[in-house]
Amino acid sequence: MTERPKTDLTPLLAPQSIAVVGASSKAGSFGHNLYTNLRDSGFQGVLYPVNPNRKYIETVPTVPDLASLPEPVDLAILLVPAHRVPDVARLGVDAGKVRSLLVLAGGFREAGPKGAKYEDALLEVATGAGIPLCGPNCVGVINTDPKVRMHGMFADRPMPQQGRVAFISQSGALCLSILDAARTRGLGFSKFMSIGNKADVNELDLLRHLATDDETGVILMYIEELSYGREFIEVAREITLERGKPIFALKSGRSPQGAQAARSHTGSLAGSDAAYRAILGQSGIHRVDTIDEMFDYATGFESQPLLEGSKIAVVTNSGGPGIIATDSLVKHGLEIAEFSEETSERLRGFLPPHASTGNPCDLTGDADEQLFEKTLQVVLDDDNVDGAIVILTPVTPGADAKIAEATSTVATASKKTTFFCFLGVSDFTEGIKVLHNNGLPHFPFPENAVRALAHMPWYREVIELKHGKGVPTFEVDRDGVRKMIQEYLKDDDHRLLSQHQAHGIFEAYGLPVMRNRLAESPEDAAKLYYSEFTRSVAMKVMSRDVIHKSDVGGVILGVDSAAEATDAYKAIEKNVRKHQPDARIDGVLMEEMAGSGVEVIIGGSRDEKFGPMIMFGIGGRMVEVWKDVNFRLAPMWKASATRMIRQIRGYKLFEGVRGAPPSDVEAAEECILRLAQLMDEHPEIQELDINPLILYARGDGAAVADGRMAIKRLPE
Repeated sequence: MTERPKTDLTPLLAPQSIAVVGASSKAGSFGHNLYTNLRDSGFQGVLYPVNPNRKYIETVPTVPDLASLPEPVDLAILLVPAHRVPDVARLGVDAGKVRSLLVLAGGFREAGPKGAKYEDALLEVATGAGIPLCGPNCVGVINTDPKVRMHGMFADRPMPQQGRVAFISQSGALCLSILDAARTRGLGFSKFMSIGNKADVNELDLLRHLATDDETGVILMYIEELSYGREFIEVAREITLERGKPIFALKSGRSPQGAQAARSHTGSLAGSDAAYRAILGQSGIHRVDTIDEMFDYATGFESQPLLEGSKIAVVTNSGGPGIIATDSLVKHGLEIAEFSEETSERLRGFLPPHASTGNPCDLTGDADEQLFEKTLQVVLDDDNVDGAIVILTPVTPGADAKIAEATSTVATASKKTTFFCFLGVSDFTEGIKVLHNNGLPHFPFPENAVRALAHMPWYREVIELKHGKGVPTFEVDRDGVRKMIQEYLKDDDHRLLSQHQAHGIFEAYGLPVMRNRLAESPEDAAKLYYSEFTRSVAMKVMSRDVIHKSDVGGVILGVDSAAEATDAYKAIEKNVRKHQPDARIDGVLMEEMAGSGVEVIIGGSRDEKFGPMIMFGIGGRMVEVWKDVNFRLAPMWKASATRMIRQIRGYKLFEGVRGAPPSDVEAAEECILRLAQLMDEHPEIQELDINPLILYARGDGAAVADGRMAIKRLPE
């Protein structure tokens, strides 16, 4: 895929002059909403209404078309019917009067073939002039920067409050819901951008712009599809790792399409969503499941310092919410801080007898602002406390603002993460305003606050990724593998390799393949056992027609003599013929038995859009039942291999369970990275599995116990 060229989006996102094509004086119309939104938002530049049928829009003289503008404008916003848009844009561009385009109108590619022609014509106008085009079919762009103040949307919504959160959306309708919800949550934005059909400007371009935007500290995204996977990863990594701006994404579409023809576990698990899981995981982006979850993270990460540890204090005036917060903290893997004796003594010195000096610190319902202030100060002074949640339930009317003022002073002076939860929003509006004015995060319920706190360690882990930068390259036999693949594809365009053939390729790339030999007859099996092996072997049918060998009786374990090898060969051949009479049997693989350990799976598949992907997860026969797997794009950083192992649900198995020793996770990492190099360097490989890969105790390495591979001839 060709590299996406970099584009200067300043004229589009921070214009100093705007022409509104389709501005209207008809109240309630989109053209009127757009024009008045720009005017009433306090736009700091020049605003030109463009309308050939009106001389004035609300006492402001109009311009008949873009070519008639008295000077070039940074941005032309087009809100006219789709069939007119290409000609309207061309007139302004050819006259040299437009530096960027924002097209809000619908009726383009999303509407069918005729609309697609309009979109292609519009794109040709923009690319021909080398100017950025946002849209079409979007709801617009907002920039709250006081130097800009642009509300470039046609929806009848007030300008959102200024904040440090940027939002990028591929859905226009969702934008309006987000704006409404943010207003009720008190969340402000730096930029708010709808990209619609993404004819030109896309999420990659916007991320590049936001990377250096001083007004933005957190980025939220709604993603339906991505166009530039590898570049997206690189840009997002720069933002999350190097610039310290967390990104949270809601990605729609998790359906497992495209797995029907899979010839491996990896292929069957790599549905349409696997590539996106890989891209977001490698980018340092946290994928959220709900809009509410996304708001929680944005609220928590916008202004507060990252949590340094896991020990949390809860200060409240009601026992119930304090207990709820405690339960939620434990559930999310955080700890209830144990106060030092000095802290407990200080608290006993001023708290009333009926208050609790433990954690949660329950001040009871009659606590005033002075009690809240002193308690929070003492708690945050404790070295055993890494962060705090202040929970206030309904008390005397007006007390919330006083308590907010008092606790805000303490929280803003502290370097420790402090979240607030004032229950009963309708009764506590003034108090919440005080918190917002002081840049402090407020959450509707304790669970929301805990969820945001619990993800701060995640972001610290993301930042640590930069210490594992760089793609390792191993010394391997590339030419040997290339020749093997060419030989196997000599008579076939598609080929499912036997375990014996696949293991030859694995071995050439340094993967820990067990000693093995291919027997072509019962007599051959006896000779090979006698001459080549000194311990028990596993015997497995080798056939391109047999996918799951155990299901057809094609595997016999623990063969300990030449005589047993002869009998096992005959039994395997008989079993396979019974289940699949027409199967082509190339022989029976004799392989040293692997020792006991933890069974995992590593595999590879090739996404049509984003290229090679690597899978890791808990292996064995139940892999497609548990589906405890992770994906990453190849090639990958060492840090990516580390994270894809640590992020599976069953990771605790590798730490040692019920007396078992910890597993050699480093050996698994190296196998993943070698497999990633193999998939990256040989595009003929379509799918492969190593299942199971046996992980021995830490320091003892790993062993490839079984594997398969599907290859395909590439077009000339």
